This record gives sequence, C-alpha cells and structure tokens, in this order.
Amino acid sequence: MKNAWMKLAIVAALCAVCAWELGVKGIRLGKDLQGGVSLVYSVKIPAGQQSETVLGQVIEVLKQRVNPQGVLDIGMQPQGADRIEVVMPLPSAEVRALQLDAKK
Repeated sequence: MKNAWMKLAIVAALCAVCAWELGVKGIRLGKDLQGGVSLVYSVKIPAGQQSETVLGQVIEVLKQRVNPQGVLDIGMQPQGADRIEVVMPLPSAEVRALQLDAKK
C-alpha cells in the first residue's frame, strides 16, 4: 500500500509540472494545425543524372533564393524521384503587422 501511494504522488507531481508548463508556455501549434501552404514541384531530371543529386542541388538553390538568411520556417524536402515539397507556415501576427507598416 505504501508503494502505491508513492507512485500516485509521483504521477500527481508529473501531471502538475506538465500542467504548469502548458500554462506558462502554451501549446505551440504545428503547420498542420496552425495553417500554411504545402507546394509540390516536379523537377525534370536530365538524362544520365542521378535524381538524388539533382534534387539536392535544386533544393539548395531554392533555399538560397527563398530564404537566404535561413530565418524563415520554410521546409523543403524531396518527395520520390522527381518532386520537391515546399512547406510554408502562415505569417504570424507580428509579420502581418510589419507588412501593414511597410505598406504605409
């Protein structure tokens, strides 16, 4: 019986810590719940070239053009032998406010 109370106390303490963390930090929504855009591009692979190499090069070029500083949360990954998926989240309220200020 003593061991059961100890386990119950540990579980209660862990639940309290988890609840406190959720209250302080909140839940960070992923792109699937927060919203965003997912684009799939088809890449023409030249004859005699390996698709993995070509897709890797295309992804690196796209990253340099779209996100040169690497500060945006844009994901790019190969899908199959000739496609690239680009995933972009919706802009945050802070980014929207900056856009409105820039338009003035």
